[in-house]
Amino acid sequence: MITGLEGIVTAGGIVMNDRLATYPRVELSDIVGLRSLPDYEEIKDQAIGRLGEVPRNNTRSGKTITFEGIIKAQSIIDLRTHMALVSAAFQGTGEMQFDHEPHASDPNAGSLPTRWYRALPLACDPVESWPEQGKLGTATHGFEAVFSMPVRLSDPRFYWPTAVTGHDDTLSTGGGEAPPLTPDGESDPPSGNSLTVTVNNTGNTATEGIITITGRVWNPVVSNLTTGKFLRFDDLDVEAAEELEIDSKRRRIRRASGANNRHKLDETSDWWDPGEDFLAVGSNQIRLNGYVMGAGAELDVEFYPADIA
Repeated sequence: MITGLEGIVTAGGIVMNDRLATYPRVELSDIVGLRSLPDYEEIKDQAIGRLGEVPRNNTRSGKTITFEGIIKAQSIIDLRTHMALVSAAFQGTGEMQFDHEPHASDPNAGSLPTRWYRALPLACDPVESWPEQGKLGTATHGFEAVFSMPVRLSDPRFYWPTAVTGHDDTLSTGGGEAPPLTPDGESDPPSGNSLTVTVNNTGNTATEGIITITGRVWNPVVSNLTTGKFLRFDDLDVEAAEELEIDSKRRRIRRASGANNRHKLDETSDWWDPGEDFLAVGSNQIRLNGYVMGAGAELDVEFYPADIA
């Protein structure tokens, strides 16, 4: 869930829809696409020799949200200045963070959520026009400019404001081996030790996360026992006190030094296969085992719960 016109939106230092703020201010009238599902491009083939079509698997992509409203001021100088500030704030060509939160004066503020997402402003278009005659006697004296700003979300999820973390540094002798999650090694059997972290994704959609392995661990296997998916590594030695970061959103595996270890991922790994969730809705049990699990090994999981609408 995410607040809409009842809340405040902040991005690039511009506060939108705080109707109790002093002038000049930005008031929103519409947020088009806020609650729509992510875009979906249907892939299908014509059925051969029979009526109908053959659907093909595909996933949803990003989506576009359009903010529409009015920039309001009480003088022409304030109006022109604020129009320029709004345009300047969204001139960049990279994604920026948009925060949606309830207004402090809202009697439901304690029950309404705060969420954030990242989006690229595609345009910002304050309309240049003379004030309507009927507004000359209002608080703004007609010094108003209608504007529209579409933004594109490459990741259509709305994230919760506080990260969830889990940590385990106590080796357990149970569950160290769980084929096909068994670590690769030489002739000796792998260590029966493991570390396990259970975390809860309280959002309403799957989310990404960062897993950090602290050594010593040789040929680690990190798995989500809830979904049955795993990442297995070959010829990878995370030495004592060294860290290996697995970032599912960026599909990046690197050491604290910045060295890339993505090439160490074994081809049998299936956690990053197309369409697979990293952290499912609800409880996720994350386990780390390895061919060697030395004293001092640690497992950390960090993520933001996410909503789709």
